[in-house]
Amino acid sequence: MTDTAKRPPSTSNVPGLSVADFDVCVETFVKLREANKISLFLTRNSTVRVIGDRNQFAIALTNSLGLDELQTDKANEFLGELRSIASIFLPSRNAEEVVTYLEKYQFETYLKQVSKDAEAKASFHATLRRKVDTVVAKLLSSTLLERAKRFVSAAGPTLEELDCEIVSQRHSWGDEEDVISPFLRLRLRYSEGADFRFPFRLPWMTGTNDAKSFELECDETDIDLLVSRLLEAKKFLSEALSAKVKAGEAPRA
Repeated sequence: MTDTAKRPPSTSNVPGLSVADFDVCVETFVKLREANKISLFLTRNSTVRVIGDRNQFAIALTNSLGLDELQTDKANEFLGELRSIASIFLPSRNAEEVVTYLEKYQFETYLKQVSKDAEAKASFHATLRRKVDTVVAKLLSSTLLERAKRFVSAAGPTLEELDCEIVSQRHSWGDEEDVISPFLRLRLRYSEGADFRFPFRLPWMTGTNDAKSFELECDETDIDLLVSRLLEAKKFLSEALSAKVKAGEAPRA
């Protein structure tokens, strides 16, 4: 009869990435973020979204791991874990609350399976806390923290997404002919204060998207104007935040 009493806890069915793989994913994300190729975006209901090319992240991760086969599944698993951690942490700013919430709602099934294994539960808790601390320290910028803080008192419309599509031609009813003159149709999606319903919505949650939108036709001249004005606005905001830091109130809590 095989003695199983002294066997170490099995890690084959432990959900989530290993700490080693998670750390590589974080460093890969940081490098792409510094190159302005990927970033995190916080919506009004505290859902964190990844802005950028996920396939590019998977390619970079594959290179970081030194593997030949594209690590799409591992990249998506990391991005899911990252979004969950960030979506819970930003409203609460309490790392232990994040761990408790994930254990109760996302990993309840696994923890029931190891309910009698104190070592496995403690190890899993420590792993989750390690991941949360890493995300908070390396991936949650002061900008995101300030944004979460602002949403607490935000009363006006806030940006949710900006979509664009190319329109190559359309029919002119006045001249009864097709006009071929490509332009962009921008669709700005936003939410209003009254649309706020949940403290946060995690990646595995489902629900309706309450964002409203309006469309705007743009050519290169319009885009140049938008970019110019937005860069000016970003400079004004950066100066205001710098003044806040100098006054003794750092944006990062």
